[in-house]
Amino acid sequence: KRLELRSSFYKASKPGLLPFWAGIAEAADLEFDLARDGPHALIVGATGSGKSEFLKLITSSMLVSSNEKSLQLVLIDFKGGAALRSYAEHPATLTLVTDLDEGRLERFWLYLAGELKRRERLLAERRVSSIEHLKDLPRLLVIADELPAIISAHQLSLGTLDAIAARGRSLGVHLI
Repeated sequence: KRLELRSSFYKASKPGLLPFWAGIAEAADLEFDLARDGPHALIVGATGSGKSEFLKLITSSMLVSSNEKSLQLVLIDFKGGAALRSYAEHPATLTLVTDLDEGRLERFWLYLAGELKRRERLLAERRVSSIEHLKDLPRLLVIADELPAIISAHQLSLGTLDAIAARGRSLGVHLI
């Protein structure tokens, strides 16, 4: 999979913790680092405007641009997995949950909330305030497609996503 991604998508030329190439504007590459320029991103647009395709471009670019051991993915795809399933087998991917996984949703949200707590405890144990001081802890990128459907699907979803948005930066958990 890694070789396939490397040959098919653009790699960010600038180094960073979560660098990605997002396109070209006025003959210049648009490159960002989610850790530096984020810590989160929101992609909005009308139905059929290419949001899912842009999300796939960003994901692919991050996978080929980031250090392999410094990035983990959690994929949430409420289009039945149609948009993000191709990343499910990538070594960086921890899990993929879709709207078809109704029996797994509560366990998934508890898992994600638990990962935030685990990271908080690790920072407290090491007496540091941010992942910046823990070079051995990979950044966790939560990629969500169809946010309104995700939020309405389970009572734990909004609180967990809110916790990521509020505390994720220092814990190394990023949300797109």
